[in-house]
Amino acid sequence: MNKSVLYLAIIFTLYSCTTGNKDVEKKHSKLNFSLKEIKKISIDDSVINTKNVDFFIHDNGIYIYSVEDFDNFYECFFYSLNDSTKDFTLKLFKEGPDGVGKLNLPILPESPDAFFALNTNSEFIQFNGKGEIIKKSKIMMPDSIKRPEVKEFAKLQRFGEYFIMETIPINWDGYYERNLTIKYDFDKNKFQTIPSHYPDFMRQGDSFGVSSWNFSRTINKKGHFLYSFNYDPNLYVFDQSKMINVVSTKIPDLREGDKSPISEEATFNEQLEYFMKRSQFLELYTDEKSGNTIRVVHDGMTNEKLEVDRNWWEKDLYIQVFDSDYNYVGYERFDAKQFSSESLFYHDGLLYMPFHNKSNDDTVEDKFIVHVYEINH
Repeated sequence: MNKSVLYLAIIFTLYSCTTGNKDVEKKHSKLNFSLKEIKKISIDDSVINTKNVDFFIHDNGIYIYSVEDFDNFYECFFYSLNDSTKDFTLKLFKEGPDGVGKLNLPILPESPDAFFALNTNSEFIQFNGKGEIIKKSKIMMPDSIKRPEVKEFAKLQRFGEYFIMETIPINWDGYYERNLTIKYDFDKNKFQTIPSHYPDFMRQGDSFGVSSWNFSRTINKKGHFLYSFNYDPNLYVFDQSKMINVVSTKIPDLREGDKSPISEEATFNEQLEYFMKRSQFLELYTDEKSGNTIRVVHDGMTNEKLEVDRNWWEKDLYIQVFDSDYNYVGYERFDAKQFSSESLFYHDGLLYMPFHNKSNDDTVEDKFIVHVYEINH
């Protein structure tokens, strides 16, 4: 599916946000903040699917992996960033005794012999490095919830004995009033809802379109859930019982675009132009050690640029940084053509950025380049 069409399915309209919690205004400052490139890692690109790329840590080594979806099986390729070599390959069959079904990607590796995944039949699966299923459980959801979900911007995560995932409601009515997230105990096959929710302005009906649901979610070492909603510049923080913080952020010269609603009767071109001119506040990544968080912001396009580029990946990008107490530290701007923002990794003060956007003029044929930046503040 064309990426611009996919993203139109998640458009929603931004209004001023009011909540029952105190809105903590954080003044933007770039003082004592730096994002410095320290090295580049080059690996074989012949099998890497940039859409399904992710990272994991095992025995102090960092791995990057790619999942390829074929008709009858998935094939996962794992590379060690320590020496830029392919470390191992994993094949998962969709049918048969060890069939995993149709997976919600990405999967969650914990070691070269322990992996977890959710399929579209609400089955939670553990499998080993040979692709053999170790355990499979059907998650029984209440009548109000259609199924649990793993999303591109809200990936499967583990926190203690729990796995964190999202929910899809059975009906559109009340869609924005629902709790967004569940924590699932695989050993007991039980789950609990996390009282996380859309911003008040969306819950009150101020949103556009039947697909205005897109958000990014992560969890930090405090056990706090952080959410970023597509057109909302605020960062929302929940503990496991309530919303505890709303952080307002500012980026000078950010082209936020027209914040007024657009008619549901708008033509495709009108919707596309509306989307391209708006800024999006999407991907969240948390450093497990420091508790710091980064967010990727996609800048809105000018009319002049729209005449040349009409693809969402042509938008310029900002990396925003928040410390472990949710203070807004600063930002750095990047050319959109440089990297794929869905596949970053933030660990131990270092930001790993795969520079493999297909529009990048510096892309090297048959090479997948990961640029590593040091974040200091």
